[in-house]
Amino acid sequence: MTELKDTHSTEACDAQLKKDNRRKIIRFVSVFAVTTLTLLIVYRYSIATRANDWYLYTAANHTAFVLDKIGHAELEPLHYSNYEPKKMRASMSAWEEGRDTPTEEELKAASPEPLTPWERWSYRAIESRRSDKKRVNGPRVYFVLREGIGTQIDSLQGEINALLADPDQDLDKKKEEETKLRQEITTLRTELQTLRAQGDGKRKDSSLIFPFILVPECGAIEIMAIFLAAVLAFPTLWRKRLIGLVVGLPAMYGVNIFRLTILAIIGALDTKRQWFNFAHEYVWQAIYIIFVVVVWLLWAEYIVNRERPAGRSQAWGLPAFCLKFLVAVIALVMLWWWLLPYYGYVLLQATGIPLRYLFGMAIEAGRVEASGLMRTGTQLIYTIAGHERSMHIALLATNVPPYAALILATAGLGWLRRIRILLQGVGILCLFHMLFIIVALRFQDDLLKVSEIPSAIILFFLTLPFMLWIVFAYWDRIRSLGRGKDHDASEDSDTVQTK
Repeated sequence: MTELKDTHSTEACDAQLKKDNRRKIIRFVSVFAVTTLTLLIVYRYSIATRANDWYLYTAANHTAFVLDKIGHAELEPLHYSNYEPKKMRASMSAWEEGRDTPTEEELKAASPEPLTPWERWSYRAIESRRSDKKRVNGPRVYFVLREGIGTQIDSLQGEINALLADPDQDLDKKKEEETKLRQEITTLRTELQTLRAQGDGKRKDSSLIFPFILVPECGAIEIMAIFLAAVLAFPTLWRKRLIGLVVGLPAMYGVNIFRLTILAIIGALDTKRQWFNFAHEYVWQAIYIIFVVVVWLLWAEYIVNRERPAGRSQAWGLPAFCLKFLVAVIALVMLWWWLLPYYGYVLLQATGIPLRYLFGMAIEAGRVEASGLMRTGTQLIYTIAGHERSMHIALLATNVPPYAALILATAGLGWLRRIRILLQGVGILCLFHMLFIIVALRFQDDLLKVSEIPSAIILFFLTLPFMLWIVFAYWDRIRSLGRGKDHDASEDSDTVQTK
């Protein structure tokens, strides 16, 4: 009789544990998804604000600081345009008060001192929003890895613009100096044309330059949102969450400065922009997840779970995990891109049927065209009511290899379970690819006219491999933290009583 009661008690306990586990998973996914989407949506609506102008300027300034140690970098360089300090300062003051133009008194009272890089960027940002509210802009960074004729021309043009903006210079002397500088520019341009005319027509300028604009999508808000959501959703004490955010968010920011620096160097060396576009648009998606996973795991393993169960330290060694993940993700991404046209054909068939028969779109035909470096230019082409509409799928579909690499790199999983969760996660990702294509072709044009939510959802797709990996492969680790959490809570209680 006692044994029967024990059996019923054990079964009831197991059922309750499974119920609690499902509840925790649902809570984690809900908090993660809602937090990430909320942060991304809020940021999309905050792009055209002075706070975001300051943030982008700060990121660009830090990037220029690092690049200046490698070559030469300028923030908002003078050679791009001729700035009139008094007029611009007076205009910005008028705009802040809601007026279109400044008064004569404001123009006279404005400071004639040269504009700072922040002021030049502020003027461009506000002016562009006033002329076109949907226009995307960002602070300029001018990076010179190696000087040549092109950099000399830019430097002289900057001197001309600074000269013209200086109100204290004598007009005759200013005109004489400007003429002299323009003659030097003409001489350099003639020299450059002569060099290009000789030989086989290849590039003769030895300059290695990469000017770029740091747009909102390059500000690392996405990876910060992913990391913040993962920390907040994780079942642990609030003081440990705070430690994770205080350390992790600056780390994400630093990673982005490193990324921008590397991309600028690649851009300067790759004059045809082929490898730069490849690195910028595709390679970073995998690196994106690598850094988030590494920093998050460092927090989860060494802050949240200080008291690790015996025998787990070696199995969950972070260096080994990172090495296995790096090797796996490189191999899988290369293989996936090779298979991309075939996967595109599957997507074409799977999305064409519901678009035609469920949503009534006049799809007449469809095809897949493979192009670009390592087939990353592969696109789906639909013929809709006599018009072709194309969609590149590499960025959309490249979240599959990182997820598979995370599963393969995770220690402590049996092979049957590993295969099962691999198939489950890949199936979910593929389903989201199909849903995205259907929504993009059927609804996105209408939604984008009135909302920033579709853009936020597109960015949210980048988080799916990370979230699915936590739920499918790391969740046992989370469940084991229940005892540790209670232990930490008792520790905190004891500490308070002792004090």
